[in-house]
Amino acid sequence: MGRVEVMNPNLEKIAKHLRNAEEFLRSRRYSEALIEIDYVFQIDSRNYQGRTLQDRIRLLQKKEEEAPLHQAIEPLTKEGIYEHVRIADYHLRAGRYDDALIETDRILKQDPSNYQARSLSERIRTFQKKAEEATQQRTQAHMQDLDNKIQAIAQHLKEADKLIAMKQYQRALEQVAQVTALDPTNHFAQAYSETIESLMNTDAQPVLKIVAPPLKQTVAPPSSPAPPKEKILPR
Repeated sequence: MGRVEVMNPNLEKIAKHLRNAEEFLRSRRYSEALIEIDYVFQIDSRNYQGRTLQDRIRLLQKKEEEAPLHQAIEPLTKEGIYEHVRIADYHLRAGRYDDALIETDRILKQDPSNYQARSLSERIRTFQKKAEEATQQRTQAHMQDLDNKIQAIAQHLKEADKLIAMKQYQRALEQVAQVTALDPTNHFAQAYSETIESLMNTDAQPVLKIVAPPLKQTVAPPSSPAPPKEKILPR
């Protein structure tokens, strides 16, 4: 049986909020889309996909707010409709789906039943959805690779700890080298490397044995003979 990859719960949450944001964006619910992006940043404040999508939402929100200022008050003429369709098709070919939809929406606001604009709008949304799904798949694959890398780094550092405890410093350095290969800027790898080298240098230094000088035996000087006792002569 093959190995089952379990995705990090945080990555699953991020992917869900990104999908929700895309859905809200497609229906022009910009405020709700931005709320979903905020949820992403609460989990990962540096998430690249979330920041890119946030910029896109705000740009479209601004364009839609400014659109009425640039629209003609008079009803669109046939030439005007043709011009919007031409511009929408140009944006579609360039992969600028949001800009293309703005052009078709300008037609449909004045003529909701316009077949050409409605058909082109549906075609644009189909291409847009496919592009978003492809982007999400790439993002999820990247996030899964990142999660696997983090787990691998943690395992190498754990193994290095064990080898350090056994004073197998060379093998510990090999584990740290594996971390550096995965993440050249990993600060844990640098700290481990410095610690191991310090321990190796300490163990390589000869241990100086302090030899105490022999104790001098003090010999007591010979005792002087006691003076002879004075004899008392009888008188």
